[in-house]
Amino acid sequence: MLTPDGDGKYKLSNREYYGMLCMVGAINEMELHGGYLKERLRKIPNGWRDYRLAQSLLTSLFPAVLRTIPGRKFRAVEQEIKHAKIKLEINPVTIGDFDGVTYIEQQALMDAVNYIIGMNCFMCELQGGDVKKCKIRKLLDGMMHYDVDPNPDGSCPCEGILEVERINPRD
Repeated sequence: MLTPDGDGKYKLSNREYYGMLCMVGAINEMELHGGYLKERLRKIPNGWRDYRLAQSLLTSLFPAVLRTIPGRKFRAVEQEIKHAKIKLEINPVTIGDFDGVTYIEQQALMDAVNYIIGMNCFMCELQGGDVKKCKIRKLLDGMMHYDVDPNPDGSCPCEGILEVERINPRD
């Protein structure tokens, strides 16, 4: 249970400190990357407003949380946060006894996908409705977040790609 000191401040535990870092991380990430979700959130009734509200609430709540920390610790935490970089990492998923799930780093997967596209899409002759039947497109769409939807004119976005950050598979 939190008990205040003489100034009405509360001692900060390591778990609370970690929770504060998570708040700072959420605030920073929402600010930096929220725009990417803007169009999608606008499709949801009050979605963008609610997102901005959550961001605003966290932003105004954090200084209030800081003010509950004793003076010396407050200054140390304030300096640490100014120079901190908070990073979100995705942990590999374990799905019970289900065999067939493999964790692949995103950059390695993107390199492989770009190589496959570069090797197979340069001379592709699919047009119109046939683009939707492309096996490579279906494979990519099923395994990762990769923009492979046909262009508005019906053409494939990968059509004619010659150089997509070539990698040598023997390296």
